[in-house]
Amino acid sequence: MPKSIKIDQFRYMTSESWRILMAVEMGMKNHEFVPSDLVHKISRCARRGSSFAKLLRDDLVPHGLLAYETDNRKGYSGYRLTNLGYDYLALHALIKSGQVIDLGSMIGVGKESDVYLAVAGDSCGRQCEELDGEEKNRADLPSKGDYIVIKFHRLGRTSFRKVREKREYHQGRNTCSWLYLDRLAAKREFEMMQMSVKL
Repeated sequence: MPKSIKIDQFRYMTSESWRILMAVEMGMKNHEFVPSDLVHKISRCARRGSSFAKLLRDDLVPHGLLAYETDNRKGYSGYRLTNLGYDYLALHALIKSGQVIDLGSMIGVGKESDVYLAVAGDSCGRQCEELDGEEKNRADLPSKGDYIVIKFHRLGRTSFRKVREKREYHQGRNTCSWLYLDRLAAKREFEMMQMSVKL
């Protein structure tokens, strides 16, 4: 069973925790594992004693949002974002933008994704309107409080390892993280859903 989002834990995450997760995400653009000093620099977390290290060691890593990795061949170590950490960042962005108010229970698990029930926010679906540049019938969009579904992509699951060969997301890259492929898959699905609505 995959690790699922714990909404109680999600609600009580500090602003420093969010900044650290975002810093690791940004650092992973250029690093397989992001060194602690770089995480600290990007996150701009104040070093109050050992609170930065304590947050990493006692909160983010044990809860499965970050993983600490060591590459003995290359001689360095650092942090990487896990699928769960990436899910938290995505949900955080959806809530901050008003797309979603709350997350409910997991309603499905597949080889490519985890599916959750959620509650729509004021802005739910409005981003599609802006991207299209076309006027949409507001009755087609969810209203605040309506139930909606959120899908978190999981292209790197063991049962689906041939993604790089079978899907166009990879686009011939030599290396690519599973998190990046998940993001590309979600973007592609979003575009396809927009096209189907126009039909």
